[in-house]
Amino acid sequence: MKKVILLVSLLLGAALLLYFYLLFTDSPNVDTDSTLSASLEQHQETRASSTRAPETTEPIKSSVFDASKAIYLGETDSGVVYESYGKLFSVDTLGEVIEMGDPAIEKRGAVLSPSGDTLIYQFSDTSIITSPTKLALLHLRDNKENAVIELETSNRIEVIGPYFWSGQNVFVQTALATDSPNFLIFNGITGAMDGSGKLFQTLYVNNKLTKLLRLDPLNEVDSDNGLGAVIRVAALTEDGVLHELLEEMFYETMFLDIQISDDLTAIAVWTHLVPEGTSTLRVSALDHANWQTNDWQKYDTAPVTEGFIRFDIDLRKVLLSNGETVEMPQVEGVGH
Repeated sequence: MKKVILLVSLLLGAALLLYFYLLFTDSPNVDTDSTLSASLEQHQETRASSTRAPETTEPIKSSVFDASKAIYLGETDSGVVYESYGKLFSVDTLGEVIEMGDPAIEKRGAVLSPSGDTLIYQFSDTSIITSPTKLALLHLRDNKENAVIELETSNRIEVIGPYFWSGQNVFVQTALATDSPNFLIFNGITGAMDGSGKLFQTLYVNNKLTKLLRLDPLNEVDSDNGLGAVIRVAALTEDGVLHELLEEMFYETMFLDIQISDDLTAIAVWTHLVPEGTSTLRVSALDHANWQTNDWQKYDTAPVTEGFIRFDIDLRKVLLSNGETVEMPQVEGVGH
C-alpha cells in the first residue's frame, strides 16, 4: 500500500514539472539582450535629462517698456511720459505704449515743460567717440519732422551743465567750474536763443528758485562800436520772468561780482573799467516782493581785476574782498 502511495506522489510531481515546463516554453520569445540594452539606454537618457543644464540664449536688447523700471517725467494730453534706457515713451489711457522721437538716437536727461507739450533731452552722436553732448526739444503735439529742434549751444558753452525749464524757456548752464558760469536762454517753442550772459548768484525767494544774472547785450554789434553797450542785471524767477534790476551803458567793463544780501534788502554790483584801470561799486536797496531797486549809489574802490562781495546784515555793511566796506542802503521807499 505504501508503495502505491509513493508511486502516485512521484507521478503527480512529474506531471507538475511537465506543466510548468510547457507553460514557459510556449510563451513568446523575449530578446533579453535587446530588452536590457533598451532599458539601459532609457535609464541613461532619463538621467541625462535630469542633470542637463537648461538651454540659454544671449540677452537681447529690447524696446519693451516696463513702467516699474522707467523714469516718470509727467503727464501730457496724450498720456503719461517716461524715460527708459535711452528711449522716451508715452502711455495713453488705454495702456498703449508709443515710443517718441527717433529710435536710433539715445535720449537721456529728459525734462517735461510746465505746459506738458515739450520735452528737452540730451543726446550725442554715438558713432563719434569725441562727439559732445547736445540738447534738443521734442514737441509732443507735432508729428512732423520739425517736432525735434536741436539747440545751438556749442558756440557759447563748451560742456553742457545743468538745464531746466524756466517758464516756457530753457535755461542752460555750462558745466565748467567757475564763480560766474556762462548761461544761455532758449525759446522753448522755436529753439531760438533769447539771451546769454553770466550767472552770479542762485538763491531761494519764498522757497522758489531765483537766479541773479548779468545779461549780454541784446545786439552783439553794439558792444563793438566803440560807444559801449547796454548791459542789464536781472533776477530770473522760477516762472521764467526776467526782472530787470539795472540797465546801464558800459564800455570795456569787467563785472567782478554781483550779489543780493541774505535778507534780500540790498544788491551790489562791482565792476572794473579796463581802459582807465578804475573800479566801481554800485549799491541799491531792493524790494524783492516786486523786484524793484532804488537809485543806485556809486563808490570808487581800489582798482582790482578780480574780487567778490559779501554782506554783514547785523552791521548793515557791504564787504569787499579787498577789505573795503560801504554802508548798506536803507530799504524805505524802494522803487525802480
